[in-house]
Amino acid sequence: MYDEAPFLNAIVDDPADDGLRLVFADWLEERGDPRGEFIRVQYDLLEPGLDDVRRHRLMVREHELLFQHSAAWLGPIKDLAAEWQFRRGFPESATLEAGSFLEHAELLFRSVPLRRVQLTKAGELLPNLVHSPALGRLEELDLSGNRLTDLGAELLADTPALKGLRGLHLQACEIGLPGCRALANSPHLAFLRKLALGTNPIEDLGLQAICGSRHREALKELRVPNCGLSTTSVRTLANSQLLAHLEILDLSHNPIGNVGLRALARSSRLGRLRELDLSGTGIDSLGVRALAEARGLAGL
Repeated sequence: MYDEAPFLNAIVDDPADDGLRLVFADWLEERGDPRGEFIRVQYDLLEPGLDDVRRHRLMVREHELLFQHSAAWLGPIKDLAAEWQFRRGFPESATLEAGSFLEHAELLFRSVPLRRVQLTKAGELLPNLVHSPALGRLEELDLSGNRLTDLGAELLADTPALKGLRGLHLQACEIGLPGCRALANSPHLAFLRKLALGTNPIEDLGLQAICGSRHREALKELRVPNCGLSTTSVRTLANSQLLAHLEILDLSHNPIGNVGLRALARSSRLGRLRELDLSGTGIDSLGVRALAEARGLAGL
C-alpha cells in the first residue's frame, strides 16, 4: 500500500494548481493506479485544437474509467450530492441540498477540491448560507430555481464571503430591478466573470443597472434569456462599456426583434464576443442580414 494523503491534501488546499495534479498523476501511474491515467485523460481533453478522432477516444476512455472507479474517487460527495462532475481528475462540481452543504461543508472541502456547487432548497436557508465561511472556498455558486426574490439578491450582494466568486448563477429566482441593482453595485462581487440571470423579471431597467455596474470590466459572460428585455435595453447594452468586455452573451427569448438586433450589430464594442445567442428573439431575414454584415463580429 502507498499513502496518497499528502498529495490529496495539497490539491485540496490549492485546487487551481495544475502542476500538483500532474505530478500526482505521474506518481499514481508509476504505481499502476488507474486514477493517474484518468487525470491525464481529463487534461488531454482540455487541449485546444483536439481533433475529433482523438477527442472521441479520450471521451470513451474517460467514461470507462469513471464507470469502473468513480465510486472510490468521489469520497463523501457520493452520499451527499445528487449530481457531480469530475474535472482535471477530481470531483470539482456538485449539486446538493443547501442543508447538506451547511452541515457537511467542512468534510466536503477537506476531502475534495470542490470549486462549484449548485444548491437546491436554499430559499429559506439563505440567511444561514450567507454567513457560512464555506462560501469563500467556492469559485462558482449556482442558486438557480430557488425563490430568492430581490431580498435574497440583496443578501448575496452584502456577503463578504463571495469576494472570491467568479461565477454566479441565479436563473429563475424571482429577481427584479432592486436585486439587479444590488448585484451590480456589490463590492463583494467585483471579480465576477460569469453572471446568469435568465428567467427573472429584470426587464430593461435591470439590464441597464448591470450595464452601469462599477465592476463591468471583469464580466466576460452574461446570460439574460427570457428576462423581458426590449429594444430599449439592447440599445443601452450596445452603447455600454460592458459590451466591450463580454466574450459570451445570451439574449435569447427576449422580444428584441430586428430593431434591437440592428442596434447591437452596429455597435463598435463587439470585438471580444465569441458566443452570441439570439434564439427566440423575433428576428427574420433582415435581422440575419444585419448580423452577417456586422463588422465587429469576426471573432464569433
